[in-house]
Amino acid sequence: MPSPVAMREPKPPVSTLKTGAMARGLSLARMSVAAGVRAARFNVGSLFATEEVRAARFKTLLTEQTAAVVRELGLLKGSAMKVGQMLSMVGDGVLPPQATLLLKTLQSQAPPVPWPSIAQVLRAELGSERLATVDIDPVAVASASLGQVHRAIRRADGAVLAMKVQYPGVGAAVDSDLRVLRRLLGIARLLPGDLSVDGLFDEVRVMMTQELDYVRELALTDQHRALVGDDPRYVLPRTFPELSSPRVLTTGFEEGLAVDGPEVAALPQERRDALGLAAFEFTLKELTRWRRVQTDPHFGNYRVRLGVDGAPDRIVMLDFGAVRIFEGDDFLPRYLDLARGAARRDPAHIERAAGGLGLVLPEDSAAVRTGLVRLALRIAEPLGPPTSEDAHLFTGDGRYRWGQSDLPRRVLRQGSELALRARLRTPPREMIFLDRKLGGLFFFLATLRATVEVRPLVEQYLEEK
Repeated sequence: MPSPVAMREPKPPVSTLKTGAMARGLSLARMSVAAGVRAARFNVGSLFATEEVRAARFKTLLTEQTAAVVRELGLLKGSAMKVGQMLSMVGDGVLPPQATLLLKTLQSQAPPVPWPSIAQVLRAELGSERLATVDIDPVAVASASLGQVHRAIRRADGAVLAMKVQYPGVGAAVDSDLRVLRRLLGIARLLPGDLSVDGLFDEVRVMMTQELDYVRELALTDQHRALVGDDPRYVLPRTFPELSSPRVLTTGFEEGLAVDGPEVAALPQERRDALGLAAFEFTLKELTRWRRVQTDPHFGNYRVRLGVDGAPDRIVMLDFGAVRIFEGDDFLPRYLDLARGAARRDPAHIERAAGGLGLVLPEDSAAVRTGLVRLALRIAEPLGPPTSEDAHLFTGDGRYRWGQSDLPRRVLRQGSELALRARLRTPPREMIFLDRKLGGLFFFLATLRATVEVRPLVEQYLEEK
């Protein structure tokens, strides 16, 4: 749930929320036609252009396509907008910077839905008696793909609340949205041609099913808050079940600054480093101790609360609708074993663990096995030790310069080349969730421009298991 504080200037509300499957389908179909026209215009105009001019025109095309997609996805909400948010996570190093920036506006800058539509949901979910106990600001303080947040005051004691209200109709058109969006992304060329989107859309479908259930999210928020306990580095909101329902989730109003905002960027290096280490350790705890991972790592779900009088800066963590629970199966132990092999820089260990996950089979060639080992070692680059290729990213005392690294781009390129050459089988769906989580963690530390060594933490937590 996006933080209701320190948001950028809010966008004006949409005039109409398209909730019907037919209206949404027509909207996406119009986008597909327009995207096709722009692509055809590019092809014709580039027939006799030089390679340099063609490359510049293609960047312009991608930016135009992205701007059009962002405008419409912000109006559609739901699974359509969720796809856009996920594209923003893979855009760095793949799309032009302007296109990536446009997609990232979907993470916390989507236009809100007008108050009458939200009030209708609140009345249907909570009833007049419960609504009479709070005063709700009709101006949304944050909006996301499934719902928007309104600030409220509880009349009995003045408690400041954040009420997340689900948009009407977002759950009814999930499958039709995803079918049309698959076609649209291909036409608009917003993903490389060699990158499969099967896992992306499968994941969105699973995430939507989970995140549409606010009763589940309330319980998971409480569970995560209990697991964190009194650790002073983190803030998780208190929930209010008496003002919640399957489509309304009420929590405490938690203040904080945008992770990528100017106030956080201006913090001294040591404070940004401490925030980066806190985020990294939280993820390690999720994986190795709690066996439950919040798998939607976009920046709308995090804020930074600055410490005063010597207290540490704190990470405000919001939105636990996309928590993946790993209990009663052997996937997570095998995944952690692969991570352990990569952290130890042990090719034999990596190959054995990859076999346990079904990523390689006994009949695979030596080239496939070697390629997979090299990819795992590349992903583990921030753990060190430095190599001749990445030595410039490490300080003399072994700290990794996260903000200067283009590791996601290199991993994507290396992984795509390996997949094309070796025709690797599709990884387990759970792996897609966790890989995205780790990608979000990387961007968190990179945005902070953290310069920290994480190997001691990784060794500590992985060796516990």
